[in-house]
Amino acid sequence: MNRISTVFPGQGVQKPGMGQWLYDNFSSAKLLFEEVNDALEMNLSNIMFCEEHIEQLKFTQNAQPAIMAVGMAALRVLANDFGLKDFAYCTAGHSLGEYTALIAAGMFSVQDGARLLQKRGLAMQSAVPAGVGGMLAVLGIDDITLIEKIAVTATEKAGLCEVANDNCPGQCVLSGYKAALEFAGDLAKENGAKKIVPLDVSVPSHCSLMAPAAKALKAHIMECRANNISIPLIQNYTAQEEIDTSAIINNLAAQITGRVRWRESILSISSMKAHKIIEVGPGSVLKGLIKRTTPDIEVLSINSTVDLECVATIISN
Repeated sequence: MNRISTVFPGQGVQKPGMGQWLYDNFSSAKLLFEEVNDALEMNLSNIMFCEEHIEQLKFTQNAQPAIMAVGMAALRVLANDFGLKDFAYCTAGHSLGEYTALIAAGMFSVQDGARLLQKRGLAMQSAVPAGVGGMLAVLGIDDITLIEKIAVTATEKAGLCEVANDNCPGQCVLSGYKAALEFAGDLAKENGAKKIVPLDVSVPSHCSLMAPAAKALKAHIMECRANNISIPLIQNYTAQEEIDTSAIINNLAAQITGRVRWRESILSISSMKAHKIIEVGPGSVLKGLIKRTTPDIEVLSINSTVDLECVATIISN
């Protein structure tokens, strides 16, 4: 029997039209998108599906619940149309994807999750003035210790700079003040980085600058009804499996200022003898990161009806 883990992507994968194939072809998915619209008291699906609303989709408070909705719509179809429920033995999500994973595992309802992610996005956006902070991908340096040293040096010379994401061998993301990121990028090149990529974001996520957002987010989480989850969650903040509700909430709040330990999280899933990992949500970014970390594990992404049918067949066998 296959031991299957589900993973859910984070912000940055959003694009116009994402999830529309689910909305158009499956009534159960259409109903989920409408549930999200009702929860947010706005037509989020219209923003998602129309090219003319691309700038609105980029807003953090829209992108986060939108990405969650696509992932949950795909799971809703697997459950309602293919009869496949509770097939994963563990789950994880990249940054905001951790919230989708928790919704899928039953901790939050779709409606509460949508509202929580909207509030998370607004809290992150308001934590740092626009144009002050940013994020920078460093490609080609496998040594995370070296990346950490570069961040420390940049902080000493030009302002706060921290490791935000350890995504996979050879790909890390730095977050902090723009001047510090520029300094860190130059230093990374001197130390063998193959490429430096400034990310198109307005928020310096997963660094200490998000401290005001962490405080606000903890309060928002506590307002939600939190149920016990049905399967273990590998959390970003610790890269360890967790099932205790209180610990999960504390780690969620810490995640917004802490590092996304994605490489370590995937290694944790691998140590749990995963045979297959299914990426549930728009795009296939996580598939690429996972294959660089654990090339022997089969990874499948769901971005079309054909993909969905293929995944359903694999889960059923």
